[in-house]
Amino acid sequence: MHQKLYGYTLLELMITLAILGILAALAIPNYQTYIKKAKFSEVIRQIEPYRTAVEVCAQLHDETGNFNSNCSTPGQNQIPLDYVAPTNAKTYVGSISTSEQAGEVVITAISQGLDQNYSYILRTESLTNGGFNWVVDSSSTCIAAGLCRT
Repeated sequence: MHQKLYGYTLLELMITLAILGILAALAIPNYQTYIKKAKFSEVIRQIEPYRTAVEVCAQLHDETGNFNSNCSTPGQNQIPLDYVAPTNAKTYVGSISTSEQAGEVVITAISQGLDQNYSYILRTESLTNGGFNWVVDSSSTCIAAGLCRT
């Protein structure tokens, strides 16, 4: 009598391993980018109080028609002081600063603790009918890294 053998051939096992290797090669870089985006979202979230303070300041102190000079100085008109993370801080936010550049309010956040320090720069863009919009400056390094959008 012949005994029937059960199991997989070497070829079937090698094809399965090749498919798993290809899937892993595609999934790992995407997973790493996803993790970096999640960490960088802390930087984007921490800039919100600065953004809100500038918006409130613009509503309260725009009597001259030029809120930029009134609402870009840290520590004045309820604009938060610039932030620099303490040494050994367990945060992905390295620094946040507010300034005026070319007649616009600019809020700059720099990350830390990632593979490199990425910048996230928000600036005001004046509207023709008064007021302003926030735009992510094209010089923000987080755009090229895929961590933020314009």
